[in-house]
Amino acid sequence: MPKYGIARNSIYLHATIDGKTHKFYPRISIEQGKMDWNQQKQIFRGEGELVNSTNQWLKKFQHEVDTFILDAKREGRPISKEDVMQHLDRKFFKLISNSANNSFIEYFRRQINTLAHSYGTVRTYKVTLNNVIVYLHSQKKVDLCFEDMTKRWFNEYENWLKKIGTSGISTIDKHKKILKTFLNRGLEEGLHKNIDFQNVKRANRSELAEDTIHLYLNEQEIESIANLQLTGNENRVISAFCFSCYTAVRFEDTTRLSKENFIHKSKEGYWLSYKQAKTGIQVDVPIIKERAIRIAKQNNYSFLQISNQKANEIIRRVLSEHNLLQEKIKVNTTHTKGIFRKADLISYHISRKSFCTNMWLKGIPNNLIMAASGHKNEAVFLTYIKADQKQKAKGLLSYKDY
Repeated sequence: MPKYGIARNSIYLHATIDGKTHKFYPRISIEQGKMDWNQQKQIFRGEGELVNSTNQWLKKFQHEVDTFILDAKREGRPISKEDVMQHLDRKFFKLISNSANNSFIEYFRRQINTLAHSYGTVRTYKVTLNNVIVYLHSQKKVDLCFEDMTKRWFNEYENWLKKIGTSGISTIDKHKKILKTFLNRGLEEGLHKNIDFQNVKRANRSELAEDTIHLYLNEQEIESIANLQLTGNENRVISAFCFSCYTAVRFEDTTRLSKENFIHKSKEGYWLSYKQAKTGIQVDVPIIKERAIRIAKQNNYSFLQISNQKANEIIRRVLSEHNLLQEKIKVNTTHTKGIFRKADLISYHISRKSFCTNMWLKGIPNNLIMAASGHKNEAVFLTYIKADQKQKAKGLLSYKDY
């Protein structure tokens, strides 16, 4: 039986033909932290419609490859990798040739393969495409035409995303934006005449702001975490997390850092020089926290290679075991509702929000904070400021008797 494997965020199937191993792609992309792959059982762990639909699709794809190869062996027919791929195309990925009903799925896939974007952007596009494919499988469909993607289709798709409970308003809005971008591009290229999708409304800033968990770590909380006496992977994960709190480096960038990214200047101290994986932007900024330098040196300027999901699990477990951040917080968003301990809501991404908020509370200008965080858009940057209204109001005291 062929076996699956994962490289970065793409899953592929290993299958042997005449003693040679080949890779076949079921065209599923995996967003880090959303689903956890069990290599031994060859399924994704967890519950919910997204996990179940994806696992069913992978089993169906695996069975089709295995059956095609075994049938050829039993009948004595020689086959090649190309024969298997053509069979899979006919079975699952058949193109619709009528230009008025061209396949949006195939068009989207071709665009991803040809556009020169950063790794982070390509990954986001692949996740968007993967979600649509899984949705189609839940509807017992294998393709989607441009003309199908009306306002009604978007509403039904959005309701499905909310139902499976893995996406909040901001994530859904991001996917809608990407789909509309490619629909507009196809319209400009004369591939379809559907304009109904242009009536699809996107979320406004107030909706996006209200649907987030307003959470950050203040400087005292970060110090209490950084002071923990830990060993092994726990120490390496917590060190990386605190380093990010002091520098705003994203998770995927932290795991890629090496000594070459730390530039020591005699008069200015250490600078961090690296290209962001998500945006492709080159960041060159001074490291303003001495604690961050000490953490980097203690870890030999290199942090643990680990999945985002696993890192988040370790962070929450360590905080719980050491009775840190035990205060109760009420949360009411589209994807999280209830009363939680603050420790249970912490994820690696909170580190960036903490950096931005703490710098903002010190009165550092937005453009300087953005230089360190790598934000290009100030409106997006402002969503990272998680200070409560009382803290923000205190900022007015600086302008007393102006």
